[in-house]
Amino acid sequence: MKFQELILKRQSCRSFNPTRKVPEKTLKKILEAGRMAPSAVGGQPYRLWAATGETAEKVSKARIGEMNKFIEDADCFIAITGHAYNVPAERAEKTEGMGFRGIDIGLLAAHIICAAEQLGVASCMIGLFDEPVAREIIGCDERIELLIALGYPTDGYEVREKRRMAFDDLITIL
Repeated sequence: MKFQELILKRQSCRSFNPTRKVPEKTLKKILEAGRMAPSAVGGQPYRLWAATGETAEKVSKARIGEMNKFIEDADCFIAITGHAYNVPAERAEKTEGMGFRGIDIGLLAAHIICAAEQLGVASCMIGLFDEPVAREIIGCDERIELLIALGYPTDGYEVREKRRMAFDDLITIL
């Protein structure tokens, strides 16, 4: 699939097929794509936690109220936790007063969801969840910055038309 096709096809899945499982080999390819994401000074200020099987089922319950109920049918989750920078990135952050952790995590997430789509796996980034509960389930001490639900979409799940700002309303070429 060409990149332009991929970005037009990729969408947040809200209807996962609960009976179709993501093979471990496919999950590892998705995680490897994330590992290769660029980050400030190569710092990779994050860690990834892949929840599958029973652990994924428990993570799917770490939602707030009725929000994101559809994640109960996702097959697996990738939790992204914040982590310390390497020394050069930490120095740059302190001396310049600019933190790039959020940008780095965004790049990581983009690599993960695009790799998943390329492999036919649907995804949805989950920013609203019960973070302390999810952290306890996963067994990590670091704050979970983002969850990514992965799985195959239900049969017939259609690609929605993208609603985006018009090119000229969003972009200025100087």
